[in-house]
Amino acid sequence: GEEGESGEGKAEAGEVGALESAVGAMDAAVVSATGPKRNLPRHFTQELRNMMYGFGDVESPDSQTVALMQEMMIEFVTALLTQATQAAHSRRRDKPDVTDIKFVIRKDLRKVMRLKYLIGKNQEVKNAKSMINIDKM
Repeated sequence: GEEGESGEGKAEAGEVGALESAVGAMDAAVVSATGPKRNLPRHFTQELRNMMYGFGDVESPDSQTVALMQEMMIEFVTALLTQATQAAHSRRRDKPDVTDIKFVIRKDLRKVMRLKYLIGKNQEVKNAKSMINIDKM
């Protein structure tokens, strides 16, 4: 169903926070989409190992496989953020926001649905944290 106007504002704030978190996490590892490859710090090695295991790989995947997965992830995120930045610039903004990400993935229903799911889960976590903080007072 559709949310009321006040619900949309809260969702947009949560979406922006989720996007800022994702962008911040990637800042250290992103390379230019058109530039030469560099040796990147392996910031996401353990997370990728855990994800691979969770999706059915062996408990300790080969380090070359993890490195390849990380390179593919960085290339994907770099391309996505490059396109989102271009969309933001076309709207006369310096930085992309969640609306630019939505614009870039709009034709891929699977990605759109996953983004909506993740934004909803991010909001649930924020709500739970705020409830914990209220209980501590």
